[in-house]
Amino acid sequence: MVGYWSSRQIETRARLLTEIATWVYGEGADHLVIESSDTTMNRRDRQTLARHPMATEGGLVFRYDHRSKQEPLLWLADTVASAVGEHLIGKSSGAYERLVEARLLPPL
Repeated sequence: MVGYWSSRQIETRARLLTEIATWVYGEGADHLVIESSDTTMNRRDRQTLARHPMATEGGLVFRYDHRSKQEPLLWLADTVASAVGEHLIGKSSGAYERLVEARLLPPL
């Protein structure tokens, strides 16, 4: 355990951040907003992105920054992730199905 982050959580966050950065690049986005954690994890995020395959000496080909939980765009991401998560574990599919019906998410 490093601080309150387990080694598994640190590795998982780095892997997911790499996947998201690859997806952002593939979609042609020019800015990634990352939910800010503590200063140590934010530093690890920056190190992960600096090692990303699309990183150059000048950095990534898109901008990114850390924002607090007060950022409204992060609320949207949390809501969608919650709906998908509840669908995947079989708890509730209502919100997920509405997002799929509205064509805001692809069916899984």
